[in-house]
Amino acid sequence: MMSNEQQEDTRSSSSSVEEPEMNSLVRSGGAVARKKLGGYDFFHQVLKSPKYILAPMVDASELPFRLLCKRYNTHAAWSPMLNSKMYFAKGYKQKFFSTCPEDRPLVVQLCGNDPETVLRTALDLQDQCDAIDLNLGCPQGIAKRGHYGAFLLDDDW
Repeated sequence: MMSNEQQEDTRSSSSSVEEPEMNSLVRSGGAVARKKLGGYDFFHQVLKSPKYILAPMVDASELPFRLLCKRYNTHAAWSPMLNSKMYFAKGYKQKFFSTCPEDRPLVVQLCGNDPETVLRTALDLQDQCDAIDLNLGCPQGIAKRGHYGAFLLDDDW
């Protein structure tokens, strides 16, 4: 019978293929750019420990409103929810997403039900924001019709 240490050694040496470090940010070109921060380090270093945060609001948290709120001490802001399925459709990005250097820190909220489409959208946006927020809890009717948000839990689609 093997000791716990021997079992651990066997498990670690049996893996001949090294897995990529999961704490890295992958660019659309495939190159690893920087270490991903988590928890407090992300909150403090990237978002700058915001006290006042502008939440994503339908038809309200577009760039002009975010900039206005920053004038009145909003420290971080979310974009309105972007539909990853529609994101690459002609004109969608130009109509529903804009930012500028003063609009930081910025978190972009995405919704969708296809992992590849959501990932492709996130990769396209990653250099224009500080974080991506996946909407997994929206209870609105539009989320039900689009099968995203809280409705990803439904089995009937």
